[in-house]
Amino acid sequence: LFAVPRPWVRWPGVVHPVASAVPDATGFSFPSGHTSTAAALYPTLAMRGLPETSGKTARWLASAVAILALLTVGVTRVYLGVHTPTDVVSSALITLTVVVVANLLFDRIGQGRVSDGAVLAGGLAFSVAVIAFAAVVSMIRANTHPKIAEQALDAYKAGGAMAGFTLGWAMEKRWIHAEVKAPPIIQVLKVVFGIGVLLLLKEGMKPVLEKWIPYAPVADGIRYALVALWATCGLPAVVWWLRRRLKHAPRSG
Repeated sequence: LFAVPRPWVRWPGVVHPVASAVPDATGFSFPSGHTSTAAALYPTLAMRGLPETSGKTARWLASAVAILALLTVGVTRVYLGVHTPTDVVSSALITLTVVVVANLLFDRIGQGRVSDGAVLAGGLAFSVAVIAFAAVVSMIRANTHPKIAEQALDAYKAGGAMAGFTLGWAMEKRWIHAEVKAPPIIQVLKVVFGIGVLLLLKEGMKPVLEKWIPYAPVADGIRYALVALWATCGLPAVVWWLRRRLKHAPRSG
């Protein structure tokens, strides 16, 4: 969308990136994908990853580690010469704003202050908006910036994942009521079986959907929706069924 060139392209002869970093620095300079990912991941882990019984010291330590990790990623991207300080700082601030808003929203949902219907409608509306935005950007930039047009179509994946996540969340909450705690054997099966099916949907369904649906972005959107639906609803449903079977299975002796 912004089409900001990489630093060595904007200022040839002035910025000298680390040679080994250049091949992986595809796309444009803003936003910084690494910084955005770090700003989304580490603060969220610090806020949500600790047990509820954790004290202030543990929470302060987790926050300090998250900040240090984020700073390390940002400084590294500038040091490698693949982003400018403006790219990194702007990406971090935008992502942190989204993280704070998202966590506040999750708290309100968890407290029952937002109805399930509103969450479902909002998630699906956001999914449609993301896909529509991607389609418009792709059409506008198709002739002037074909690379941007191609990259914009990746938003179909994000829109599909959001739709699958929202539908799966609503279905799980309405009918399944998954329990986090489970016997060790169930936990192992959750990880092995869950990841196995997820990879099957993500990679195995790709040629199948592309054969049925000629327009690749739509096929990608459906594929990512299935992945998110499996993670939020499919796997919990399988675990729920398995636990019921084990609970009612006749015991020998």
